[in-house]
Amino acid sequence: ITSAGALQLLDVNSPNDINTAIYSNSDVLEFEAFGTNGAIAFSTGSGVDERLRIDSSGNVGIGCSPDTLVHLAAASGAAVLRLENTDTFLSDGEVVGKIEFETQDAGGAGVNAYIAAVGVSTDGATRLDLGTGTSGSPSTRMTVNSNGNVGIGNTGPNGRLHIGSGSSSATISGSADDLILENSGNAGLTIATGNTAVASLFFADSGSNASGYIQYTHSNDALAFATNNGSEKMRIDSSGNLLVGTTSTTLYNNTTANTGGGAFIKDSLGTRLDVSRDNTGLTLNRPTTDGLMIDLYKGTTAVGGIGTASGYLFVGG
Repeated sequence: ITSAGALQLLDVNSPNDINTAIYSNSDVLEFEAFGTNGAIAFSTGSGVDERLRIDSSGNVGIGCSPDTLVHLAAASGAAVLRLENTDTFLSDGEVVGKIEFETQDAGGAGVNAYIAAVGVSTDGATRLDLGTGTSGSPSTRMTVNSNGNVGIGNTGPNGRLHIGSGSSSATISGSADDLILENSGNAGLTIATGNTAVASLFFADSGSNASGYIQYTHSNDALAFATNNGSEKMRIDSSGNLLVGTTSTTLYNNTTANTGGGAFIKDSLGTRLDVSRDNTGLTLNRPTTDGLMIDLYKGTTAVGGIGTASGYLFVGG
């Protein structure tokens, strides 16, 4: 076979179990049909190394024997599939490369998903769009911007993870942009657990994995707030009582709970203020020593007080 003259049909016929090969004169190109397995291979290079193979199922392998429709392999390093846009003036919104997923389903044939690299400026920056939808009309659902920000429901994320169902026209603070939830109407965050489990929001630093937390316990329907390495300081119980420095509505030196409910504040020494919704009203308690219970000030000047002395009430000025 020579390059001179018109092209002619070449028919190479061999038994089914015999390989058939065509070589170039310089031994840098080889085409081989395998009679044993029905595959076709293309080889190039000074060593005539196999580069591409089509097996009997129609699978295509580059650098390998394929086990799927298209199979790429590299003898060393990574196997890379490159899509290039040769436009030297990439415009905003211009597609650099795209992979589409198409179905021929009778209910709606067409492209129903895609992955696309899209230009976002004239300096070569790109974003990655992932789209899904019904066949023939997919739309972008998630975007990874050129700076690494991820947007779900928007193509211009303003933080590391920006989840949006609509624009609020709000300006996002750079001090709190790691997670953004945005909507033109109401927006919310749900932590769902089992009905006897605990839902938590923890605040951590290099010294503690729970410097503080907000925690809802479903078994007793209480919302707790903790500071100082996870020490609970305040809670709202299932009756709506506000408890500061305590987890119980039981009065000091009294085994009976304040069933009227209200606000309960207790310090580390046991001194307590109870604001009740029942007939008691306001309870002030010094657990041990006598002394002031209420200080009265005018500006920065003390003008009097109310307290206890030897078991009696005193009012002083």
